[in-house]
Amino acid sequence: MKKGIGDKVLGWFVVQEDAEPHADSNADADALAEELADERSEPVRAPRLERAPATDRAPVVAPGNVHDARAFGAVYRAAGVADEERDRLTKVLSLLDSLPEEASIDVKRAIVGASLEAFGVSIDRILVTGEGALSALDGYVADGQSRTREVLTQAESRIAKLTAEIEEVRRLMGVQVAAQQELSRATTTEKARVRTVLEFFASGSSSRAAAAPRLVRLK
Repeated sequence: MKKGIGDKVLGWFVVQEDAEPHADSNADADALAEELADERSEPVRAPRLERAPATDRAPVVAPGNVHDARAFGAVYRAAGVADEERDRLTKVLSLLDSLPEEASIDVKRAIVGASLEAFGVSIDRILVTGEGALSALDGYVADGQSRTREVLTQAESRIAKLTAEIEEVRRLMGVQVAAQQELSRATTTEKARVRTVLEFFASGSSSRAAAAPRLVRLK
């Protein structure tokens, strides 16, 4: 069984068989009181949930990285959940985690409720802090989704521009290929014209040689 705050509290509020009072029970109670106690006269207030400036935003998880749980501290502070309220909520969660597993939910609820009441911690205050924390986390996810949409929109716009550039490059390639084909066609035609002249004179070279007069040397 886990040992911790829950076992100490269980000893204070539940009489166990063969259990004897411990001399340090008061010291343990004082220690927990210092952790959980708050001014009884302080009213329960809902945490402020104003939208924090962009500069106070919690860090965004880098692509491919695991989320760092320490970022939640910035999330709660940005949403107006005070550090001391969050610490108190964390201690209550630790208390719940340390309770005996074999205890029923009613016994666990009685232990936690009695301990909080004994130390002047309002359950309503804990509930308000919990609701504020959930709202902060919902806002964190919503902010992340908003920033993700912005990134995707910018990426899609960039892709569209790159696609247009690619299409333009392909068009220029096609124009160049067509120009080369036209160049080849025109060159072939011009070569044929030039070859006509050569063939014309080449076909008459033999007849010109036969018709030429023979020169006779006189003795």
